[in-house]
Amino acid sequence: MKRSIKISVAGAAGSLVMFAGAAAADQVMVNPNRAPGGPLDLPDSHTVLQGDTLFDLSMLYLEDAYLWPRLWSYNPQVTNPHWIYPGDSIFLRPEVVASAAEVAAEKAAVKFQQNVGKFYPMAGFWTGSELQELGKIKYARTGRELLQPEDEVYLEFVDPDQIVVGQEYAINRVVNRIVDDATEELIAVEYEVIGRIAVRQRHDDTALVTGVISQLWNVIRRGDILFVNQPQLLLVEPKSNTVDYEAEIIGTSSNRAILHEQDYIFVNAGWDDGIRPGNRLAIWDRQDEAAQIQASLDGNIDYESVRDELPWQRYGEAMVVYATATYATAVIHRAGAHEIGAGMRVTFRNGY
Repeated sequence: MKRSIKISVAGAAGSLVMFAGAAAADQVMVNPNRAPGGPLDLPDSHTVLQGDTLFDLSMLYLEDAYLWPRLWSYNPQVTNPHWIYPGDSIFLRPEVVASAAEVAAEKAAVKFQQNVGKFYPMAGFWTGSELQELGKIKYARTGRELLQPEDEVYLEFVDPDQIVVGQEYAINRVVNRIVDDATEELIAVEYEVIGRIAVRQRHDDTALVTGVISQLWNVIRRGDILFVNQPQLLLVEPKSNTVDYEAEIIGTSSNRAILHEQDYIFVNAGWDDGIRPGNRLAIWDRQDEAAQIQASLDGNIDYESVRDELPWQRYGEAMVVYATATYATAVIHRAGAHEIGAGMRVTFRNGY
């Protein structure tokens, strides 16, 4: 069970910044069963030593230090290319070769048709540290404030020399930054996934790059931030839980206070806790609505004391669709007539 930490929400306005005092970057785990390919003498992975950087490793293994973005693309668990640590595994090859990818896609399609797997929009996620900002939408050709698919935009990148025509980038928006009241340490960052942009053209007369909005999940505006590309649709297959674990709903992807089936929730349990996409979780609460109303009218009644006497009741079920090291995104599958919201208890049961 996770230790309870008193937290407060810091303002989400302003540009993304790196927190020097933050803990090691949050990691998204990847499949270590990488397929062979590339140079015969290239190993599958490298174990990071003290002083290693992606820049140096690109020079060592790819014979060109400036190919470090390619090496980074093989390692989605590295959310900040400046932060790799002794003992980390850095994959030196793409996850699969083309033939294996085709087989995997075919199998996924068959399973989807059999309703074994299902596609979910990415929607949003939480991380334990800031993701690195690669650039932003600075201008657009249209006169509209709200941008839409096929709109041409002008992108300003932190390192425009590394940009390649055809590359795609995720557009994420910071919803909340959570800090510890006592230490003011950054605990978590909540992101909303709002779309994807493809680079269309570079220019000789300006450092700005022309891009086109290829996907849209929510409102996109000038000033929105670009990050390493990530899947916008997740194919998730049910997977049995391998741990017993208790956590809490810490947020939702909706502005509504009360959620129901097909809404997204975020829980404070992730890959490091044994949680995987496809795992199912039960949602619990204990309530006496009449006593709650009475307590709101009578200041002498402590409703929390009343709740402590009540038994836990199962209010619904959700399935994890995405996980970072310490947080997970889940979709509510069953809620019945119950209202579900932040603060409710969730449990994972081994073998379920």
